[in-house]
Amino acid sequence: MNFLYLTKDRQKSVKLITVLFLIAGLILSFRLWAGERLFPLVPFVDGLERIPYQFNYVPLLFLIFLLLYELYKPNKWSLALALIALFFLILQDQNRLQPWVYIYILILLPFCFSYFFKTTEKDLTRPMRIIFIFMYFWSGVQKVNSNFINEGFTRILAGLFKIQDPIIIRNLLPLGYIIPVIEIFVAICLLSKKFRHLGVSLAVFTHIFILIYVSPIGINYNYIVCPWNVAMIFLVIILFYKDDTDFIFWNAKPLKATFINYFYILLLGLLPILNFWGQWDDNLSFSLYSEKRRIFYIAISDKYMKQFDHKFDDYFLKLDDNVQGGKVIDVNKWSMKELNVPICPEIRVFEKITKDFCRYGIPSTDIIFLMYEGTVVDENLTKWTCEK
Repeated sequence: MNFLYLTKDRQKSVKLITVLFLIAGLILSFRLWAGERLFPLVPFVDGLERIPYQFNYVPLLFLIFLLLYELYKPNKWSLALALIALFFLILQDQNRLQPWVYIYILILLPFCFSYFFKTTEKDLTRPMRIIFIFMYFWSGVQKVNSNFINEGFTRILAGLFKIQDPIIIRNLLPLGYIIPVIEIFVAICLLSKKFRHLGVSLAVFTHIFILIYVSPIGINYNYIVCPWNVAMIFLVIILFYKDDTDFIFWNAKPLKATFINYFYILLLGLLPILNFWGQWDDNLSFSLYSEKRRIFYIAISDKYMKQFDHKFDDYFLKLDDNVQGGKVIDVNKWSMKELNVPICPEIRVFEKITKDFCRYGIPSTDIIFLMYEGTVVDENLTKWTCEK
């Protein structure tokens, strides 16, 4: 595809890429959005999980139809109703607010805004550029931690570069800081008219690297991010390539265009700071492959595991010294295998799933919930039961 052609009409090109790849993501994670499933719904609003699963086909198909109609005949109501349908589905299950869904929503919102308030192409593309600048910046900052170096970068060396010697890996670990430095540098370059093309080139390289990393050549895991990274390659080129304007975060006028810029600066630039104190979600703070994760397990005794009729057999945690007389469900593995997305790594989500399991009436002596924050070591372990 001729990228230079795409940059001639940035607005239409961005919308086309965003809508098509959003639909692709919805299809690849179809079980997350509609149909019967074993993994419980985790609603933002209690009660929405009781809606019959057959009903979810309606808002999902309605959403896809409206997105396609927006490409065919753009108007304010098709996009607005599509976003409302998407918001409803997210309210019904917090796990649907994946990072790629969040990014696509942020990209489409300015289009919806432009339908109700007349804006120029520059007013429309400015908030979209803000998205990318803060996405790369915070993704880099989040990786500046020992867990990413000791676990994430080790996984890159072993999974992608096939380095198995622990001594070699240990000597190469300091090089892991190059990755967050590159991402932060991309954000800085995209801000600068002089270095913008360098920033675009590095951003494209970063996404290609991720695509190789999650492929069978690398760790062979989390394919749902592949369409997202392909979309990001297109979008970063469309938004920043052949653009020599001085980029600033705000406009003196008009006020209507300035409002959405300020909103995105607050949402994407400032609120992610709260994540370092646990007051803002990882998925909303671009904590992508940072290894600042929470891992959730459910241990159930064999006596009560029988009542589930082997439904969880594919999701058990495989340990050399397994829990005596029981099995451990790896909840993230369960989410990945059934829904094709990682679980939203927030404590409130784990607590909702806890309540779902506690309805089975298993005594607290036969079921325990375990959460590791960061590295899987005893000092990072928190345990609780149905009785707390």
